[in-house]
Amino acid sequence: MTRPRSALAGLLGVAWVRRALTRRIAFLVFTLLFSVLCVFPRSYLATVKLAPQESYAAGFSTILGQLGGNFASLLGGRQPVEVDLAIARSHYVEHQVVVLLGLATRPGFRTSERAELRVRRMTQISVLRGGVVAIRARSGDPQLALAVASAYATVLQNRLAVLSRAQSAGRRAVLQERFTVAEGALVKAQAAMAAYRSTNHLASPESQFGAAVSQIAGLQASLQARRVELASLLRFETPDNFQVKLLESQISGLTAEIAEAQGRNSSLSLPSAQILATRSIEYLNLFEKVRFAQTLSATYAKYLEDETVEGLAARLNLQIIEPAYVDPARQFNTWAVALLALVIVLACLIELYALTPPVGLRQSGVAAP
Repeated sequence: MTRPRSALAGLLGVAWVRRALTRRIAFLVFTLLFSVLCVFPRSYLATVKLAPQESYAAGFSTILGQLGGNFASLLGGRQPVEVDLAIARSHYVEHQVVVLLGLATRPGFRTSERAELRVRRMTQISVLRGGVVAIRARSGDPQLALAVASAYATVLQNRLAVLSRAQSAGRRAVLQERFTVAEGALVKAQAAMAAYRSTNHLASPESQFGAAVSQIAGLQASLQARRVELASLLRFETPDNFQVKLLESQISGLTAEIAEAQGRNSSLSLPSAQILATRSIEYLNLFEKVRFAQTLSATYAKYLEDETVEGLAARLNLQIIEPAYVDPARQFNTWAVALLALVIVLACLIELYALTPPVGLRQSGVAAP
């Protein structure tokens, strides 16, 4: 069974490769040729860098979060930088760059499709640390590279602004609907509170309830104490006793005073302090509903204002922190560098293989130099 020949053995089977001098001259010519092509024609690299801006509504999520529920979901926080990267690499942005620069009518581009393909090949978009978006355009024409990098930054900002405004409009529509509901709930709560005050003739329910409860409770406590004292005194004294008559007079006076106090609160139907306390709890429930409706309405109103500012600032989604410039460093043609490396590696392998060729190649005339 014969051993299959390797690729290097196949190359050494070619006539000009077997001849050491011819082979070395050919590799030297290829090396010089690709070395020149690495730097000529000269390539220029234009770069522009953009940094994402913080959303104006990002800090407002804490305020809505304190209300509980899903109110904070209305906020439009800053989208991930991967989304910006996907938009920058989209076909829409490429097409708009071609349209903005009018590349389809320039010599060497011919059609819009060829221009888009060439722009895609000459442009590299990446994300640096901190979410910075770097747009690099490489071309043999420095002005073209600079124009493409600048156009990419402009088109990307415009596209993100359009998307931000659309998202903001959607959030404002939802928020406006919730704000209308909150305003309706506030009007109903205030109407219920006003009806309660009007029905019970209460100008300041908090103070009036507190005074009524304290007054009636104090009078009833004094009345109960006098009755206990009178019962104790009647065990030892006759009804005609002076102290007995005095206590009976005080009890009558307290009873009349309690009746008068209850008469002043007759509109509330408050025969006792316990019912008065119950009515005060009813008032507190109405008061809590009004306060919650006011807080919710004010929160939505503030967020509507913040969302308006967010929509106006949509253009500032990505800020250019480093305008487009042409890198002064010498740029190398990567395809020529790759071919040069391939030629050098192939030459070294063939020369090493030729030093100790197999027996079959020795008989074919390939000998070590």
